[in-house]
Amino acid sequence: MIRLLVFICALPSIASAGPLVADSGDDVGSLAAFCKSLDTATTCAIADDDKIADLAKPAAPYLAARIFWAGDSITAPDNQCYVGLKTKQTWTVASLGSDCWSNGKYSRRLEVKELAVRPASSDLWLRYAIESSDPDVEGTVTEEFLVICGLAEGLPRCTAPIALGLASDGKPKWKVKATLSKAGALVLAVEKGKRAALPAETAALLGKTSLSFE
Repeated sequence: MIRLLVFICALPSIASAGPLVADSGDDVGSLAAFCKSLDTATTCAIADDDKIADLAKPAAPYLAARIFWAGDSITAPDNQCYVGLKTKQTWTVASLGSDCWSNGKYSRRLEVKELAVRPASSDLWLRYAIESSDPDVEGTVTEEFLVICGLAEGLPRCTAPIALGLASDGKPKWKVKATLSKAGALVLAVEKGKRAALPAETAALLGKTSLSFE
């Protein structure tokens, strides 16, 4: 019998009504200082050779951005992933969720699809996928997410990860297209599958939603 792996990444919650509030982010001074604050993490992969991805083309107000993981070991499950954003004031770190990076028997791999500053709004868009597989379950599951970061009183703040898609062995179960309106609102539309298959948080954001960085 073939059993389908059902993988749910542990993510911060998203508001489901009114403007989408982006309030995720801790101002930490430096990535090294952030790593020192993680009492339970023995590995914090912020070095050039260890990080997951960097912002290829920095643009104001972002001097740099780095995607990295932290946890007990690269072979252990439940590692945490983060985005670090550098501005003139400081480094700010926001969570991308847990169980996102492992080379052990429980494989987790975060792949960045887009990490760029949108010129029309100066917001930073991060689209990424997490592919997972477990040794006692056949097949792989791929989840896609979107995080949008902007400035609140000069400091970066990000949305919680917004689920954009789910696939099993490369075959999409559902997929949502995300765009930005001329007025700077987030626009989500179902691209594949039915609304009923979407997580409640994503379904609540379908259509046009204003962004509020706080």
